Amino acid sequence: MLKQTSLIKSIYFISLNVALATTGWLLCYAYDIRNNNDWFANNRIDEYIARITNEPAEKDKTWKLEVDIINTVNKAVTGKAFVYVYKNNLPLLFHEGDTLLLPDKWQSIKTAGNPFEFDYARYCRLNNIHHQQFLASDEIVLVGQTSSGDLSWIRRAHKWCMQQLALYITDKPTLGLMQAMLIGDEANLDPELRQAYSEIGIIHIIAISGSHITFFFLIISVLLGWIKHNRWEWVKYLTAIPLIWVYVIMSGAPPSAVRAALMLGLRSATLQVSRRFLVDT
Repeated sequence: MLKQTSLIKSIYFISLNVALATTGWLLCYAYDIRNNNDWFANNRIDEYIARITNEPAEKDKTWKLEVDIINTVNKAVTGKAFVYVYKNNLPLLFHEGDTLLLPDKWQSIKTAGNPFEFDYARYCRLNNIHHQQFLASDEIVLVGQTSSGDLSWIRRAHKWCMQQLALYITDKPTLGLMQAMLIGDEANLDPELRQAYSEIGIIHIIAISGSHITFFFLIISVLLGWIKHNRWEWVKYLTAIPLIWVYVIMSGAPPSAVRAALMLGLRSATLQVSRRFLVDT
């Protein structure tokens, strides 16, 4: 009987691990855009219609555009890519939300292969970006131009914050770091700096998540530390939670920040309700 029970437990344990491993594999397979029949690289054609998803990032010799490929001439497709537009004497005419017609000059993203170099290609693959192309501005056709009013109000708030930082921080490496640390936008972050942060284990500081939300909440709590009586402690939460959501919106409402803000709000509400219940009883 004892042996039979141990056998059943072993079967349960193995089955659970196999189920978890299979589920993880299936989720990874589904996430990998290369397994999607509608991925634009599986539907090669002469021209593609793409939409710019972020504000162009200025590099030394180019402008970097992150785009979603949404159509070929005759079929809807999907996928993300980078387009580098060579600088000339004219200002860049493309902005976030614009729709472009692009040629088929895609190149696979590769790492230079230098020892201990940041593996940029792997980083892009983890974000489902596998291709890029380098174009002159006259090789791109502007199909549809968007205005700031066409963007979602969250994107407009995030864009305004990016512009304010760019207005007061003129050093480009510093600007990229501040935009990444404060509002979670890595468009202008130096890849080598990102690799350095990753190697020393502090890469989390440029990803808006629970640590940022908690730190912001602690700052507000310290500023409202003069409220000592438990009866008025709810004022701290009533002040902090809306301000935290303003910060989440300023950072573009990434899922990690939204999740952290929601959990903090639920925890705060639960704590206040439980305290009120204990006082009443």
